Amino acid sequence: MLRWIIGSSIRLRFLVLTFALVLVVFGVLEISKIPVDVYPEFNPAMVEVQTEALGLSAAEMEALITVPIEADLLNGVAWLEHIYSESVPGLSSILLVFEEGTDPIKARQMVQERLTDQVACAIQDVLAPKGVGVVIEAVHLCMMMRGIEKQNSKTITSALRGVFKNDLRTREEFLRLVASQALHS
Repeated sequence: MLRWIIGSSIRLRFLVLTFALVLVVFGVLEISKIPVDVYPEFNPAMVEVQTEALGLSAAEMEALITVPIEADLLNGVAWLEHIYSESVPGLSSILLVFEEGTDPIKARQMVQERLTDQVACAIQDVLAPKGVGVVIEAVHLCMMMRGIEKQNSKTITSALRGVFKNDLRTREEFLRLVASQALHS
């Protein structure tokens, strides 16, 4: 059987070479379409939220910033598995670890949307103004370094309450001011 395969391959060598060449061309065309993940994810998706409040001690950072963000803002985010935090004088770092298989970009977007909405609610509840407008512009390093590889890419989320939500002219003016401010920074 093996002798017959080798003999047939030698006799029909041009057909075998043509077939091999077709397979190579097909492989090159298909491999160019495959998305390449140079750095595959071995760890679950993680998001780190860092806050700064200069002049506060580590205990004050923990009590006034870290714990409220953990308990009120981030608890219950979809696919969230664990929350770890650390506070030092003037700085707070909260690490959110998501379930295995969670898309890191979706996880970051969920956290940013939750923060935007909860900050708007907190301002509304504490200050009781006629309207609240919150815009968060975030730079996600994963978008600049991995996958998408788009430099200077920003993700913007907004939450509007009261007159900013209900009055079209007020909303347009607010968003125009925010956009012009973003251009100058």
